[in-house]
Amino acid sequence: MPMEETPAGVTVSAHTFAWTRSRFGPPRITKGADMVGTSLVETGVVDDDHYLEAVRALAKAHGAARYFAHRRESTDKLRRLAVETGLEIVRPELPLELIARRGPIGRTILSFPSTVVHTLPLALSGTEVRVAVCDIDPAWLTSTASPRAQGFLSGVTGTARDVHRLSTADPTGPAPQTAPKGPGDPADPAETKPPADPTDTDPASFTATPAQSATPATTVKTSTTTQVTPVIPVTPTPVTPITPTPVAPTTPTTPGSTGLVGPAGAAGAAGAVAAG
Repeated sequence: MPMEETPAGVTVSAHTFAWTRSRFGPPRITKGADMVGTSLVETGVVDDDHYLEAVRALAKAHGAARYFAHRRESTDKLRRLAVETGLEIVRPELPLELIARRGPIGRTILSFPSTVVHTLPLALSGTEVRVAVCDIDPAWLTSTASPRAQGFLSGVTGTARDVHRLSTADPTGPAPQTAPKGPGDPADPAETKPPADPTDTDPASFTATPAQSATPATTVKTSTTTQVTPVIPVTPTPVTPITPTPVAPTTPTTPGSTGLVGPAGAAGAAGAVAAG
């Protein structure tokens, strides 16, 4: 929220969500609206029944499909909202500014007094998304609510910039108008509904679903035909056994014998001739 007075020695810099806009988006914008929840019932400020009626009226008037729950909202209240309004309850796992910037997100974001009415217009700057805030009617406050509650909530809404303010007397506001299409006009891709998810449950069996990435699922088909390479049998080559050659025994001879092979035998033969 904006600061009216800056303490001495303090430098205040505006957070414009420039990094968020450069890193994510622009988002895909869908038909209708999304709603941002609040924990004012859990903190004892707003009556449960009045809150439920306000959510039902806003969702019906603006064609809201999803309800982004506050982290402090009770499961029992969210279950009742799902059953009685038909809204899809989503528990974001990331800050809502990132969820909205990544998309898909409704063309209108409905909210009660909250910090998101200050941050979402900055994160979604440059898009066609409109942030609308519904004031809290004093009749919705509980008997135990602080006397300052109404003034504080009005201040949150009054200081928000670039938001459309909905009156508490008529929280529904005007329903969004769309130009009629001729028979030959192409369908708007943003208005095309995705196929039904078989995991979706009836609102009576409520389950809060986490927000997920908008990346479409891809089905990959693989061929069932397998090419088999024939195996050629290999005939082993027979191994021929090697028969060892017998070694003839050596007969000892006397020196000078002609039977001695080599120089000694030749010398003995020569001596015999000389003696004769």
